[in-house]
This record gives sequence, structure tokens and C-alpha cells, in this order.
Amino acid sequence: MVQKRRMQRGAADLIAVAVGVTILAITAVGTSSALLYGRQALINQEHFKAATYALRGELEYEVGRFLVLQRYRDDEAVYHSFTPKFVDLDSPSDRDGHVQMTVATITRDQVEEVNLIETGLTTDYYRIVMRANWDDPVVPGVLGGRDRDNEGAHHEIVMATTFFQMGDL
Repeated sequence: MVQKRRMQRGAADLIAVAVGVTILAITAVGTSSALLYGRQALINQEHFKAATYALRGELEYEVGRFLVLQRYRDDEAVYHSFTPKFVDLDSPSDRDGHVQMTVATITRDQVEEVNLIETGLTTDYYRIVMRANWDDPVVPGVLGGRDRDNEGAHHEIVMATTFFQMGDL
């Protein structure tokens, strides 16, 4: 006589084990993805902050140089040309000491002299527009990179200021 084995109370069968392992795998993948996405978002924010500070400093430097140096204002080439500056956005403490250099390029548009018809002055005020551009690297394991060359999203910050000369009034 063949004895049928009855299910024992509290015992796990193969299906229950497989379902449990599947749930654990899904949980592990989701947690890892969230961790890597958060790390990428943090790196992007650090780069944005560093680029903003560098761009603001360069903009203030250009305005100060324009206000102080008369020969700077008199030189026509200054209005039209600006040598791009390259600023490193990473600090040595980023990513456990493994620095992946991210460089922002700071450029300046042509200095604009604004002449309003209503005032009758030759130059009412000046406008300077500067830009910072960079590509964020993709943290390994993060989905959604722009291409396979480890390049992430392209970013650009634009800052503009207007000012006038006290001697111009």
C-alpha cells in the first residue's frame, strides 16, 4: 500500500520558496536602483551648485573689471571677445575619493550697450550675459544615460546683469 504524504503544517514547498526568492530579488533590485538614482541626483546638484558659484564669480569679476578699468571699456575687442574659462566642478571628496572630472565651460556674450531714446544719453546702461555649460557623467548602474560614452544630461546656466557708470549720468 502506497502511503500518501500529507502536507505538514508550517512546511514550505518549492512554490512558496520560489515566490519568496522572487520577492526578495525584486526588493533588492528596487533598493539598489533607488540608491544609485539618489547618488546621481546628488552629484548633479553638487555640480549645479559649483557651476552657479563659479559663474556668479566670473560675472562679478567681469562687471568689476568693466567698471574700474577705463581702457577695458575703450577697447572694442573687449566687447566682442571673451576667452572661455574652464572650471572643475568636482571636489576630491566626491564619490569615495574617485574623482571623475566634470568641467564646466564659462563663456560670455558680447557686452551690450543699451541706448534708450527717451533719455538722450549716449549709453544708458550695459548688459553682460554669461553662460556655464557642462555634461554630467552617469554613475555606473544608473539607467537613462544619454549614450554609451558615459555622458549624462547636458546642463546650461545663464546669468545676466545690467549696470551703469556713475560718470555716465
